[in-house]
Amino acid sequence: MKKLLGLSALVLLVAACETADDNNLESARSCLDNASRSAVTNPTAAATAAATCDTMVTNMTTPESAKIGFGAILLIQQKFSQIPALADALKASTNSLNTGISFMVFSPVSTSNSDVTKMVNYATRSGSAGLQKIALLVQTANLVAGLGGLTTTPTAGQVNAAVAALTPANANTPGTPEAQLAASLLSMQQTTCAGSGSTSSTCTKLTTAIGTNTSSPSAIITAFQAFVASGG
Repeated sequence: MKKLLGLSALVLLVAACETADDNNLESARSCLDNASRSAVTNPTAAATAAATCDTMVTNMTTPESAKIGFGAILLIQQKFSQIPALADALKASTNSLNTGISFMVFSPVSTSNSDVTKMVNYATRSGSAGLQKIALLVQTANLVAGLGGLTTTPTAGQVNAAVAALTPANANTPGTPEAQLAASLLSMQQTTCAGSGSTSSTCTKLTTAIGTNTSSPSAIITAFQAFVASGG
């Protein structure tokens, strides 16, 4: 009888925790919904509100909470409304990658922006290939911007110049921003080309962008430079 009572108490405790988690998740979802409503008309207010949403899911581990956190970072960085333009840019026949990069530079410009790190972690935790693709593009954009000293709203031409100024040889040294950039480009291509994505135009572009010698970080950077310079 004592064992049965103990088991019942444990079940009730677990159920109570699950209810609390569910309530917290619903509150975070509501927070993000409210913040996103003002993203276009008042992005500053949306960013402030989204910071609260991000805090609410920081210690959660579910895929759904990660998706909320991902959305919160987009709002915090005032990039939420630019996702449709980003999608269109990546489908364009020319200047697709550098234009896409120009949309996704975070503030402050740095090769180690904490919001970029958060976004990548949220995307991984979400299990969503779509979010992972966006996160990897954001990571790529901010590594290029940090290395090139760009602003948060660079033109495609300024992105071109920053990519041209990269030093491929630095990518062969583990831990350098160039090495991280090569790894990010490779991951972006692999994620985009997985499964049915292998026949997409974006996969074709990214495969060209990283070149054929994907075991060499410096070769990836060199191929990336050539691709951007060619207007790819």
